[in-house]
Amino acid sequence: MEYIEVTLDDIDRANVLANKVLGQSLDELAPPSRTLLTDIYSMVRELSGKNECSIDEFYFTRRMIREKIGWTDWQIRAHIKQLEDLEYLHVRIGAQGKQYAYALNYRGQGEDNGKRYLNLTPVDEIKKLMKKKKDA
Repeated sequence: MEYIEVTLDDIDRANVLANKVLGQSLDELAPPSRTLLTDIYSMVRELSGKNECSIDEFYFTRRMIREKIGWTDWQIRAHIKQLEDLEYLHVRIGAQGKQYAYALNYRGQGEDNGKRYLNLTPVDEIKKLMKKKKDA
């Protein structure tokens, strides 16, 4: 019988590589839109904390985003449209010729320290399963 023997380090490396290679390609957002979403989420968490309100009660404008992250209005308009279309955020106030204010529907789902993860079994979980099997 032929087989390939792997170590837990091999599995850990494979998980890291898979997340780097496949994690981004499976993301429904374009990389700049994902960056914008992450930056908006950080901004809203910070400002809602200062204003003592929940994230979903905090309204923000494109101007606030421009001032916080330094993108041009064109960049923000282009990528905020994708975030709105995919329901990561929604317009709270705004109409043609008037200022728009947005609120987040996003709460950092699927991210861990800024990294998106596939549903791969982490090495720590494999170790627990191995210990459980050994103890049984």
